[in-house]
Amino acid sequence: MRRQREGEILKNEKRDKIASILAEKPLSIQDSKFCFMEDAIIPENTAGTGVFGFLQDTLKKYPTIYRFLVTQLSPVLTSREYRKLLNTLLANYGSDKVIVNYGSGPRILNNRRDLINVDICSFDAVDVLSDTRLPFKKDSVDLILSLAVLEHISQPSLAVSEMLRCLRPNGELFVFVPFMQPFHAAPYDYQRWTEVSLREVFRDFDILQSGIGVGPTSGFLWVLQHWIALLLSFGSSTIKDLLLIALMIVTFPLKYLDIPLEHFVRSKDIASGFYVHAKKPDTQ
Repeated sequence: MRRQREGEILKNEKRDKIASILAEKPLSIQDSKFCFMEDAIIPENTAGTGVFGFLQDTLKKYPTIYRFLVTQLSPVLTSREYRKLLNTLLANYGSDKVIVNYGSGPRILNNRRDLINVDICSFDAVDVLSDTRLPFKKDSVDLILSLAVLEHISQPSLAVSEMLRCLRPNGELFVFVPFMQPFHAAPYDYQRWTEVSLREVFRDFDILQSGIGVGPTSGFLWVLQHWIALLLSFGSSTIKDLLLIALMIVTFPLKYLDIPLEHFVRSKDIASGFYVHAKKPDTQ
């Protein structure tokens, strides 16, 4: 009972925090979510079609299980620098600060329930339903996280300009984008970036650091799994998806080869993805 009361207090405090930084009234309130979309995407339609997409949508209803399976069985292994920097940023910003997880998906990042989760899909963990446009006041956010999200946005430059607008002067952001990765709709997938192009995208910020977020083995393994599944599928999407699931289970340990490789300078040539850590210039 006590834990339930504490949960309600935290939920109310977060709702008040969100309301205080909104630049406009929401179109509606959906399951305690501030909704700024005419048609929010329901959780049953957040991934691609076929068996693999159906499995993803089903597992996303159980965020803890979904996150565990993704962490363990997916071909993706985030780099040590990526994890260290993300954890440091979250440790530096307490619950009194305004932290926005832009494109949060179904998970509660690092078990931080004070984060304001923004997404186009109506997952349980989402607080604000909005598309590319962020419905927050100018200079109202202390930290923005955007992890593997920009590739799913048709106008990433608009998303970046929204981050710049909403962040306070000297406010920070941490962004991860893919480079060498197969197509993965969630529910859309549009583009990829090199580290150089990522730094160019955020040229209006003061860039503090950038580097490999996911190493070269992860990207190679992801493509290899899809290639083998496609080769043996006889043109059947169902067979390909089933083979892909089996291959992920069998081959995922190979991704740990990235632990030494992520320190090699030339790994950036074929890295799976990159991160950037930047801050909004002090306009004063």
